[in-house]
Amino acid sequence: MKRGLPVTYRRLYGYDWDKPNNRLIPNADYPNLKLIFSLVLDGMGYTSVLQELKRRGILSPGGMPEWSKETISGILHNPIYAGRFYALKVQSCEPTQRPKKSKRVNSSQKRLKLEDAHYMPGIEIVNPPIRWSDREKIFAQLADHQKLAQRNAKNDYLLRGVIICGTHYGKQGEPRRYHGQPHHDSWRYVCPVGGCTRPFIRGPEIEQIVKFYIKCLFIGQPSDSPLFDD
Repeated sequence: MKRGLPVTYRRLYGYDWDKPNNRLIPNADYPNLKLIFSLVLDGMGYTSVLQELKRRGILSPGGMPEWSKETISGILHNPIYAGRFYALKVQSCEPTQRPKKSKRVNSSQKRLKLEDAHYMPGIEIVNPPIRWSDREKIFAQLADHQKLAQRNAKNDYLLRGVIICGTHYGKQGEPRRYHGQPHHDSWRYVCPVGGCTRPFIRGPEIEQIVKFYIKCLFIGQPSDSPLFDD
C-alpha cells in the first residue's frame, strides 16, 4: 500500500481507500460516478455524456469544467466499478518507439488482458455502481456506437448546407446553415449556434419528406406528406 491507497497506487474517482478494513468506500463523487454509468446504460455515447456533465456543472476528477473522453473511457473500463478488484494490470516492456532526439532508454508499459491480471477477491468494494453484466452491456453499446460513428462518417448528409436557420445569421447577414451530425443510432441536422426554436431536425424524417416532394414535382402527384415531430 502507498499512503493509504490501494495496491494499484492510483486514486479512484468516486471511492476512498479504507485501509483498516481493506476496502473501497464511496466518497462525495460517488453520485456523479453513478450518474455516468446511468447515462451510458440509458444509451448515451461519449459525446453525449461529456455534454451532460458539462451542462450539470460537474467537474472532472482534476477539477476542470470539461471532462475528456479518455477519462470517461477509463472509468467505464475499470473492473473495480463492477465489483472486482484487479492488480498488476500492466507490465513493463521495451518501448516500441523512442523519441529521435532522446538518448534515454525508458521502460514502457503494456496493459494486460484482464484474465492475465491478478484478481484480489479479498478487497471489498462497497456498493459498486454497476454489476458485471452491466459492464458487458456497456462494452456492447460502445462497440455499436463505434460502428455507427464509422458508418455515419460516410453519410453524405444529403441536406447539409441546404437547411437554413431562421434565428441565427452570419457576419454578412446570411442565415446560418445546419450541418449533419450522428445521433445515437441515427443522424440529425443541427444548427451550428443552437438556442433557436428548432435547434435540430431528425435526419431520416426530413430527408424522406424532401424526397417525397421532389418525387411529386416530377410525377405530378399530390404533395400530401405527414408532418414530423420535434
